Amino acid sequence: MRYTLLEEPGGLWSVVDSTTGKPADLMGVQTDNLDKAFAEDLMAVLESQDMKQKLTRGPLWTFK
Repeated sequence: MRYTLLEEPGGLWSVVDSTTGKPADLMGVQTDNLDKAFAEDLMAVLESQDMKQKLTRGPLWTFK
């Protein structure tokens, strides 16, 4: 899996991109300081996007 969750001080969460070791970038928005449920859902979306790119060799957000 490319993305993991990291608990931050204060009980908030980040979705971390394992290729960079930093919070994932979602169209310019950092994915840190999130509540756990939202972070889990966001990680699932990012994993789906990554899998689609690997299967189709194209970004999820490109519509034809």
